[in-house]
Amino acid sequence: MIKHNYLFLVLLWLSTIKLISVNSIKKWIENPGFEYPSSWESGYLPCSQDEIVFPEFYSSAILLPTTIDITGITLPNNGALLLQPDGEIVFSSGLDNGFKCENSNQKAELKTTPTRHWFDPHNWMNLNNGSGKIENNAAVPHIERIPCSNELVQIPATGALSIDLSDVKTLRVGQINLDGLDVSKEFMEQLFKSELGEVMFKYASLTQVEYYKDQQCGCHNSDIFWDYEWNVCKHVQDICERPKCHTPIIPSGHCCAICGVMMKVIVNKCDPSYTEKLSKMIAHSLKEQEMEEQLSYHVSYVDAGVKTYLQVIVVEKDDYEESSVKFMHHFNETVSWDEFKSSTKEFFTSGRPYNPNGLRAALLLMIGTLFGVLVFFFVIFVNFAPDNGIVRLPRWMYVRWYEFFQSPFVFARFDNTATAEGDTAENVVIDVQQYNVSAEYEENIRGTSTSFDNPMFVDNPTTKANPQNDDDSMPICEEEELTEIDLDEQVEGIL
Repeated sequence: MIKHNYLFLVLLWLSTIKLISVNSIKKWIENPGFEYPSSWESGYLPCSQDEIVFPEFYSSAILLPTTIDITGITLPNNGALLLQPDGEIVFSSGLDNGFKCENSNQKAELKTTPTRHWFDPHNWMNLNNGSGKIENNAAVPHIERIPCSNELVQIPATGALSIDLSDVKTLRVGQINLDGLDVSKEFMEQLFKSELGEVMFKYASLTQVEYYKDQQCGCHNSDIFWDYEWNVCKHVQDICERPKCHTPIIPSGHCCAICGVMMKVIVNKCDPSYTEKLSKMIAHSLKEQEMEEQLSYHVSYVDAGVKTYLQVIVVEKDDYEESSVKFMHHFNETVSWDEFKSSTKEFFTSGRPYNPNGLRAALLLMIGTLFGVLVFFFVIFVNFAPDNGIVRLPRWMYVRWYEFFQSPFVFARFDNTATAEGDTAENVVIDVQQYNVSAEYEENIRGTSTSFDNPMFVDNPTTKANPQNDDDSMPICEEEELTEIDLDEQVEGIL
């Protein structure tokens, strides 16, 4: 347990600080504080009947509320508790006095707070121009999602605070606001080296603090750009999503390949008015084409050391459908670039949309279909070959399926001969082939009629169907009188 009066020292230091004008604001995403139910294992706030139990190792600094009414407290081996100037801790007897706590365990255990890194973009919120609106723009490069060299940094202290400053050799920002009050860089450097600072800011004893008040070209100058980019990408590359396009792009400052369009406008000088002017032109064009809800964009300077250029990034808010590419082609054809004093532009697009999971889905469909076919033929094989010696079904299952597949089947074959007029249906002979008919089934069908009138032949009553092999059924030929011809007399007459 570390006991300090650093909070009072902070208040004395803050009395002489002036507000420095900066461009935009980055806010550290704070952990839940002491008065948040999500900070406690039970999900409830402690009450007067509870004992507060800290984790054995608590590597954060947490600000206690003004008044705490509890039965007891178990402190951690390390960490820091910040008391407010008029704060107090009241230890009660633990008697309920008719009051019931939400948590009946009578022990309130505080959750362990993780230490998060300064270079991780997921730990920062971009408050656009101090308006209090959280900006969530996928077109913004990762290196610009952490505090830029001339931005105001807000670090709330209401929650458990533990920031990792390893690899941060130079902390270059516009201004640091600690718990709502602006502090000087000298105070921050002394705090880093103190015992309390080691709890709040890990590995920060050698970190130098620089306040950059002037305008600059880009989020970070070229002397720290590549070092910052490498450290930021260490925290992002492992969670990059696979782009759904054939030729993804990687803009400067981005750690992941994305789908969209990027344009580099080479300029001779770094004029801050160019970014504002170009942003307004893109916003106006999006409004004209009614694409404000579909696309996100970002315009910024990039100071890479060799050359300075304006970087324009346009991406879809949802799935990539080439809307960003079509928009930028139209924008490039309609805008006049003369006022930017630039004749060199580089255009990069992501090509056609592509679903990287399409092949996997097709393979799963093929494998599933093949498996279904194999199961179907396996069932047929087992039922029609019960004595296969490979797979034997239980007797009850085999009998049910066997009766289904081996049900009685009657096939009737008819000769295509029509019945004579007046013949009855009994004269039609039916050749019946019967397979595996059980005795019970045979008894049920005995005595039933197995003949019927064939409607295809009753309209032409000329012959009998299936005539019997006797003399009466043979056709009768009529006798005709023959004429004798004497050929010799005819020949003599001719001669």
